[in-house]
Amino acid sequence: LLPPCDESETIFEYAPQATSKDKKWEVVTPDQWVPPKKLLFSSLLIPTLDSTRAEYLMGIIASNECMKAPPNYKSALMVGGAG
Repeated sequence: LLPPCDESETIFEYAPQATSKDKKWEVVTPDQWVPPKKLLFSSLLIPTLDSTRAEYLMGIIASNECMKAPPNYKSALMVGGAG
């Protein structure tokens, strides 16, 4: 069952509730970014909705276990615009 998306939303704004047995959908909003007191422009990274999604997916992919005997590696390819 898909979440009830408005026209301005996508399915990526929703996630199943972790604590609910029904796994109902809830809207997920990233934390508000607060700039540090000392800011180096060369290390500046402002998380956007797309970068937060990509970071979440990379964390899931990286947490998959690899079995070495026999070799069984799970491959993944993430595609999309660079930044």
